[in-house]
Amino acid sequence: MTFTLILEDGREVKRKIKDFYYEGCEIADRNPNAAMVVEELDGNLTYLPLSMFVCEEWMDGDIVVRIDRA
Repeated sequence: MTFTLILEDGREVKRKIKDFYYEGCEIADRNPNAAMVVEELDGNLTYLPLSMFVCEEWMDGDIVVRIDRA
């Protein structure tokens, strides 16, 4: 699975990951801790708060996430 992060200046950072999913989204409008979760190849978890990141694409093992600080 390939994870691509698009930075604010348009640069892209890519890496291989084990898994990607959402946590706490069923109540995201009331849950400030709702996040996208990236499971790294070594099993560590990275949490991307929904208030700061937007998932632009999630298909066929390719995930594209953009920083959104608007």
